[in-house]
Amino acid sequence: MDSKKTLNFLTLWVGSTISLLILSVVLGGNIVLGNMSITRPVAGLMFGLVLTVVYFLTAPAATKLNIRVKDEKAWALVFFIANVIVIWTVKRLANITAVGISSIFFVFVVAAIITLIERFVYKYSQKTLGKK
Repeated sequence: MDSKKTLNFLTLWVGSTISLLILSVVLGGNIVLGNMSITRPVAGLMFGLVLTVVYFLTAPAATKLNIRVKDEKAWALVFFIANVIVIWTVKRLANITAVGISSIFFVFVVAAIITLIERFVYKYSQKTLGKK
């Protein structure tokens, strides 16, 4: 990996983690990070890492599946769907992942917010770091 991709990955990871930690405070009992074994910051870091890895794997997976996406709004929808699937899976494995979300409604809320933040951070870092 070159330094631009690494920096882009790290900024997305930090952005996702900070937004997850803020969401867990703002939404109170509906989103819970951590359990008896794993602390809140560690659960946030791991969940942010999972979401960042999924973000970077979604575009290659879409091309492998021959999904043709030309519009920026369509890409946002693809990333939203990928985030919903991953967040719901992590929610279902709450005993292992230490991430609890109270209902599917909050899965959609978290996925929408995370998708917006990921797209903003990615676009900003592309503009700041320059194109490949």
